[in-house]
Amino acid sequence: MMNSETLLAMTHPALAFVMGIVFVAVWAGFKQFSSFVYFGLAYISYGLGMTLQTLLWPSDEVLNVLLATLLYFGAVLLFYNGLVRYGGAKPKWLPVAALTVLALVLRIYFTDVLSDRIVRIYVLNGFIAIIFALGLWQIRQHFRRSALDTLMFVLTGTFIVAGLLRSIWAPTTHEDSFGYDGTFYWLLTQVSLNVFLVVFALLLILVAGSRALEKMRLLGWHDGLTGLSNRTGFREKVGRHMRRQPGFSLILIDLDHFKQVNDRYGHSVGDQLLVLLAERIQHSTRLGDVSARYGGEEFMLFLPNTDEAAAVGVAERLRRDIELVDLDAVAPGWQCTASFGVAEFPPGHTVNDAYKTVDRLLYEAKYRGRNCVVSASAERDARSI
Repeated sequence: MMNSETLLAMTHPALAFVMGIVFVAVWAGFKQFSSFVYFGLAYISYGLGMTLQTLLWPSDEVLNVLLATLLYFGAVLLFYNGLVRYGGAKPKWLPVAALTVLALVLRIYFTDVLSDRIVRIYVLNGFIAIIFALGLWQIRQHFRRSALDTLMFVLTGTFIVAGLLRSIWAPTTHEDSFGYDGTFYWLLTQVSLNVFLVVFALLLILVAGSRALEKMRLLGWHDGLTGLSNRTGFREKVGRHMRRQPGFSLILIDLDHFKQVNDRYGHSVGDQLLVLLAERIQHSTRLGDVSARYGGEEFMLFLPNTDEAAAVGVAERLRRDIELVDLDAVAPGWQCTASFGVAEFPPGHTVNDAYKTVDRLLYEAKYRGRNCVVSASAERDARSI
């Protein structure tokens, strides 16, 4: 029958097993969280090592310590791999391998040759601290600056410091190298490790959940065919720009006779044409501009801090680029053209108001024979004649 100390000690591997299974389950359901499988296996490996040492199986001390050491070290390496991949960096296996070999040799020496549990504590905690610190250093510039990510970063750093402090404190808690079980140091170690296991796992799952929701939201802002923003994404992004930079120009683009392309050559060719136009638009944009497939064969280009003359220049260059699109391989004899409506808007205009204006200008371009650019000033000049 297990005593109270053994039962308390067994909560540690039990929690590790549960959290490890949760990590693997999340990874199995959401393959984009590839680092989770490493975290899961790290938890399980650590739980196995703790189980062996808590239940004293195998009973031979040297063999018990060696098997547990291999499982602990495996857990540390898996955790490091997961941490670095989660942060968007690549593992540095050469220094990690060198540290692992050195730590293993020391652990074996102070188990089989010169048995000293205190030194083994130094070696294990020092190895964990160095490997985890290396991981944090690698991802310091990659991890996202959200509150949850920062908290997880700080928690891992605190765990490193706590491990080093436990190593320093260990020799003061017992007179010999095997007598610290049941001391306050032993109790604090069990509780602190349990807290870290649970809190780190929960934080990581919360962060992953928030990232998944953010990714779903961003996917909902983009057009699946062209990769440009869709109408929802366009309005959201433009709304942010307008709060900071209220003056802007807007270009509305519509492919001429697009329905005939679909009817004559098929929707697959029509899709290719939309993708080609999207590429031309992306090549014409600057950092800070917002481009979108606004609906069907209609595209929108938002140009912050741009006057109408500059916007007309962008539209004309884009119109000429579209004329040069070669469709002979998929649509022999088809001349690709587009019509444009362009206008500049001072502060105070909403996206809806701006769209109505450029939509009217676009239809004026269609009326004039297509394959042309009509701006608000040009329309005013035409009316004054």
